[in-house]
Amino acid sequence: MGVPDRISTNRVVRAHQLGRAMAGQVLRGGGARLTTLCDHAPQTSFDEMRAVLDAGLGPLNREFRDFDEEPLAAASIGQVHRVRLHVGRDVGGKVQYPVIEAAVRADLANLWLFAKFWRSVVLGSVTVGMRCD
Repeated sequence: MGVPDRISTNRVVRAHQLGRAMAGQVLRGGGARLTTLCDHAPQTSFDEMRAVLDAGLGPLNREFRDFDEEPLAAASIGQVHRVRLHVGRDVGGKVQYPVIEAAVRADLANLWLFAKFWRSVVLGSVTVGMRCD
């Protein structure tokens, strides 16, 4: 696909998901390729995901009896692993990709800039209270 990093890939996937959700809109040209990317998002190594889990939960064996290293599915913001709880119940555990928080913050900052631009063009000098921290 030529997308050099995961942040760019995730932005493309999220943008495509939004496009697919908009009724009556058809992506031309790369639509089939983007659908494939959305349906088969790239997986992240378990070592990277484990770092996220350890930072958020502490040692996995404290919270879970078993945590499969191979993901069942991957999506735009994370991937799902089979997890066995200490009570023996199998569940799916969705783990957020390490880069997602920064990507979401960047997306919100971009949205704020767009809103600021739109406000200046459409509304002129009308002030709308907005903040993006």
